[in-house]
Amino acid sequence: TEVNNKRAEDIIKELENINKPISIVGIDEHDLKQEFAEIKQFWKLRAPKEMISIETIDHENLLITFDHSLMVLKNGRPVWIKGKEIEEGDYVACFEKIVVERKLHPSNIIELTRSFPPEIKKRVEFEFTPSFSKFIRRKRENPIVPYHVIERIWREKRRSLKLIEEHYRGVRVKPPVGTAKFHKIPFYFTTSLSYLLGLIIADGHLEEGRPKITLSIKPKFMVGTSNEYEEALKKLNQLLEEVLGEKIEKFLPGKSYACINSTFLYWLARSLGIPPGKKASKIDISNIILSQPDEIVKAFVAGLWDGDGCINKHPTANTIQVSYSSKSEVFIDKLRLLLKTFGMNSSKYFDKRDGKSWIRLTASGIENFRKEITPYLIIRQEKWQKLYQSYYGEASQKKIVCRYYAIPHIANLVEKTRLEYNIPKQRLSKLIGVDLFNYFGKVDSGHKRNPFIQKLTLEKISNFIDTNDLLFKKLATSPIIWKKVKKVKKVHYKKSFVYDLTTSTHTFLVNGIVSHNCTYHRTDSLNLSELALE
Repeated sequence: TEVNNKRAEDIIKELENINKPISIVGIDEHDLKQEFAEIKQFWKLRAPKEMISIETIDHENLLITFDHSLMVLKNGRPVWIKGKEIEEGDYVACFEKIVVERKLHPSNIIELTRSFPPEIKKRVEFEFTPSFSKFIRRKRENPIVPYHVIERIWREKRRSLKLIEEHYRGVRVKPPVGTAKFHKIPFYFTTSLSYLLGLIIADGHLEEGRPKITLSIKPKFMVGTSNEYEEALKKLNQLLEEVLGEKIEKFLPGKSYACINSTFLYWLARSLGIPPGKKASKIDISNIILSQPDEIVKAFVAGLWDGDGCINKHPTANTIQVSYSSKSEVFIDKLRLLLKTFGMNSSKYFDKRDGKSWIRLTASGIENFRKEITPYLIIRQEKWQKLYQSYYGEASQKKIVCRYYAIPHIANLVEKTRLEYNIPKQRLSKLIGVDLFNYFGKVDSGHKRNPFIQKLTLEKISNFIDTNDLLFKKLATSPIIWKKVKKVKKVHYKKSFVYDLTTSTHTFLVNGIVSHNCTYHRTDSLNLSELALE
């Protein structure tokens, strides 16, 4: 498999120095369910002169060797197909939703400070009540305590986190010259703090010379009436009050920007992947954010969409378009993967005119966006409600249907199995509530007949007929979705090496596509993980 961006190169360096078990997403080949796989070996191979480039209908791109295998649906059955045998029109296995293990509880402010650069951590100071001094046995009552003291007290469990939280009054990063105000940043990573960080990535600016954050938004163009505009400003001010711990009115009618002078919030933003200055092509999503509880991550995504996201009527189809764009391809790839953990599938595109990568949610992704993200929206909340009511609300009674909920090219296998069971088609139609004579699984509102069968229909069929290995039940209940291969071509490869893994499940996910692991025993392959473990 090819490595084609800077973040991937960093991961390669981490894998080359494996000294503890690492788990990644794989699949159980028996029941077609997601399973966490442990990396057993990491291989570095001399690259061939030619590779196979594969692109799906949703623009997942993969560059693999001729012998590397992907899971493909052939004649209704999932099989492993080598790269040199994959054809345009084949369907490769991807995940509808990736289940991840996030924290049960959000990080506290002491943990978040650990991510600061060492020279900045030395200047972090906490403010406590005067009585807190006696709990940490300080000789004099001083409400200001350096970070390293608090971190040591907590690490050694000399005082409970609850006690520290009770006496906590604020935090700052003391500047080299002069002073800075303490702000009562939430003691734990809250949804408000997470939303604000998302908004800063999208529409904020961190100055390079001094710790100052400028938020520049245009809510007037994102909501409808003037009342909705003022209500959005009010909610933004309330959110800033929750995060900074003081009553302020930064956003006012006619004023589309706000300055935030919290030195701690500035450095927290820096440590979580928001660079100072021109940041469009440099932004990233920190693993600290990705590992937080679900509600924290959802609020972060809502902040992103309220800033730079797009929620509009689709220009050509009678539906809603939910999309996001950025000049940072690493950021877009991470965001796309993050959305998939909540069941939001998307297509990826690249605009050559402005050099931006962008993603657009699929029909199923839009419905999950409504469930998971819209409750945390502020600026675009009213606009979303109106659009959704118009296109998917009670008035229209439209049903969101998606090709991902269907299994391609399985109708013939179902028909063959029905004949083996000797069940008349009319009887089976009545049992499952679907007319098998005229329609074998529509996937769009046009009622077109095709060889697809919806997962829900296939699951009903499996209750009455199935293959010996219960394939229908497995396909119907699996998180796998089958994406059509749009392009397959041989390309000249100029890099020196390609990489592969051996895992406990013999599978892993690459760019969202289910891939088989390698079983190299060749003299020209190098098992880097074993060398690192030695």
